[in-house]
Amino acid sequence: VNETIENLDEAYEKFLRKQVPPIVNFTGTYSEGKPEDVVDGYYGTRLVVPSSGNVISPDDDTHYIELDYQQGLKFNSISITSWFSTSQAPTTFKVQYLDENGEWQYTDGGKTYTLQFKDGSNADETQTLTFDETIQGSALRIHVDGGNLSWGKYVIGEIEVGYEFMDVDPD
Repeated sequence: VNETIENLDEAYEKFLRKQVPPIVNFTGTYSEGKPEDVVDGYYGTRLVVPSSGNVISPDDDTHYIELDYQQGLKFNSISITSWFSTSQAPTTFKVQYLDENGEWQYTDGGKTYTLQFKDGSNADETQTLTFDETIQGSALRIHVDGGNLSWGKYVIGEIEVGYEFMDVDPD
């Protein structure tokens, strides 16, 4: 019974996530796909970003993928899916969130997160980064600082953000 309840809770949460699709903005150049492909729930669509057309630098705050949920949420993780990931996956990131005052803040004090992709095949591989602390905001910006770029690009199949809905004051 407990397992059934957990499965129902998980299915309901997935249903709710689909009701709150983020608006996706991308400030770089892409060669295939479109920014919205990273949140469409379908692994067959991908955003392909040529590394030569985008400065990948830890000091560059101008290139990012923005997910705007337009409501207050509690964010706790980001999962990124790539394909042929040891050759073309983004691997290092900084993340910002839009706080309740409309100001962009870095998660975990500006920490650089690193994902270790291991699969070199044409299978999709997902890696997850977890924030040190749950953050409250309405949007996220993912700054790709580096990646497995042996093919001169990075590819993102899906981005899934772990979040909870914030309690809403009925007044």
